[in-house]
Amino acid sequence: MKGLANSLLIVGEQGIGKTELVLKTLRNVGLEEGRNFLYVQNYLTPLSLYQLLQRVNELENPRIIVLDDIEETINNQKSLGIFKGALWSLPNGKREVCWYSTTSKIKVKKFEFKGRIIFILNSLKLKNSLVKALIDRGFFYNIQLTNREKLELIKQKAKEPYANLTYSQRMKVVECLMKYGKNSKKLSLRILPKAYNLFILSPNHYQKLIRELL
Repeated sequence: MKGLANSLLIVGEQGIGKTELVLKTLRNVGLEEGRNFLYVQNYLTPLSLYQLLQRVNELENPRIIVLDDIEETINNQKSLGIFKGALWSLPNGKREVCWYSTTSKIKVKKFEFKGRIIFILNSLKLKNSLVKALIDRGFFYNIQLTNREKLELIKQKAKEPYANLTYSQRMKVVECLMKYGKNSKKLSLRILPKAYNLFILSPNHYQKLIRELL
């Protein structure tokens, strides 16, 4: 996002670490939430989206907003119109966002958006022409992981501390997940803390409980 594009869309099934990856990457390059970027999740009305983009302009460079789990918003025609204005440059090079309404008390009816948007989504309606245009005018990554790849990520994640579990105990949980999770349709990175808690709850019977979880 170093000036090469105004948007990044990341799509992938839930529980594979998309949000964690994005936020960790932003922080690793020295960006601070509230100063350089904002993180917002779930539903936004078109009006609240308009106001939020105004707030992004007040941030320090590179002025990024991360929008997570906003499938309903991105499928709303009014919201898509706002995204279009925010991300697509006019012939004069400006990206203008407008809000004209007789019922709204918005003082600023139009402004130039100077930020960038990262979308984190579980799914995307690719048949929508505006959604297609949104993809075409930015970077787009569709993340699809096999169970083997998920288990490798779980193995790496298990190196991090959790509660009072020792590294050896965490590895026991991982070994159990690798044994029973190879063909599971429920496997995700979110399984790991659940499996940890089952180990803490019942260290003598955690394998059976984890197997039932999967």
